[in-house]
Amino acid sequence: METKGRYQELVNAWKNSLAKLCDRGEQAEQMPEKEFLGSLEKVLREWQAAKNYFNQVSDPDQVDLAIIYLSAAEKKYRMLLKEARLRGYRIPFTMRNLKERR
Repeated sequence: METKGRYQELVNAWKNSLAKLCDRGEQAEQMPEKEFLGSLEKVLREWQAAKNYFNQVSDPDQVDLAIIYLSAAEKKYRMLLKEARLRGYRIPFTMRNLKERR
């Protein structure tokens, strides 16, 4: 039961994240650096949550889903890093430094 609750929590978090990304599509170019770094930090937390979920599941269907979440989080992170380079932002190397910059 505990795994099912975590699964549902993760699914809801991804749905919310995707909805926000779709809503911000037109505003992305206007996003200031601090807000951008906040988005980057959020994606890193999502990636860590996906890793944790992957490490806790054993059912083959859940493992497949966890792999999809891991892949999506990694792609979102890479997309944000690419966008940061295009904007000329200097991205901190660690999560701690990222939090300090915000």
